[in-house]
Amino acid sequence: KKASPEVALWLRSARGDVDRIKAANGVHNIIFAQSLFASAQSQLDNAAVAAGVVVEMDRSFLPHGSQAGDCARCHVSVDQPLQFFGLPFSHPPHLGKADLACDDCHDRSRAHGSISIDTKFCTECHHNEDEDCSKCHQDEVSMMAGVGLDGLKPLPSPKNDQAPCIGCHTDFDEGVDQVALARDMCVDCHEEEKYGPMLDRWLDEERKLYSELGKLVAAMEVRLACAPRDSQSYPRARKRALRARERLEILRKSRFIHNPERGRQIAQAIRLAVKEILATIKQPK
Repeated sequence: KKASPEVALWLRSARGDVDRIKAANGVHNIIFAQSLFASAQSQLDNAAVAAGVVVEMDRSFLPHGSQAGDCARCHVSVDQPLQFFGLPFSHPPHLGKADLACDDCHDRSRAHGSISIDTKFCTECHHNEDEDCSKCHQDEVSMMAGVGLDGLKPLPSPKNDQAPCIGCHTDFDEGVDQVALARDMCVDCHEEEKYGPMLDRWLDEERKLYSELGKLVAAMEVRLACAPRDSQSYPRARKRALRARERLEILRKSRFIHNPERGRQIAQAIRLAVKEILATIKQPK
């Protein structure tokens, strides 16, 4: 279908702005280049309205909030995946869909790029019933499902298909004792089955397990650190030691109480790895 003169004018104008950036190499003046991009985007919006169509466009690269100032001089692209508070983070949806500006999260008055928010700022949006918990809590979700570790058979929790995350975690305010909250939920649903004392036993087992495995892995790492690195057994032992440490960290983060059977399975795998390494790498004289 042939575009109307009005739509064609908007499109030609937008194309002219983009071609101008390409021809002059926008990196020579990033601020001006971004203003041309913003102009092109505005004209494309006008063309879409005039044509009566809805077009979803990525706007994360446009000047936004404090990005229109000094930030944009160097931070032209912010689409690289990052870790934020130890969790996967992506700038584009926060700058676009969430309509946040750089200085909503960063404070240049303290130190370049310093973070001015805490996790509560994030949870105000992300802790709701429609949110996919696995985006930030993948280890916990994998623990409930009993999957995600090479070499271990899947062992899902009986609760996995019956109790969604928000079935136990119903209050996300800072300072709320999530374990106590989950305990109350257990008792509410399973009053006759004495789930309260059962959860208390799991918590006690969890504490003892973390202590035991922490000491075993530390002893293993000390032994390995003192071992000659040119020995034939060292490469395999080091690989197994790294896996044992990784599994311990995953077990701690994902919480044993989410799936005790899976937790015991992981713990036994760690014990066997440590036992083999200590038997293979002899104590130096």
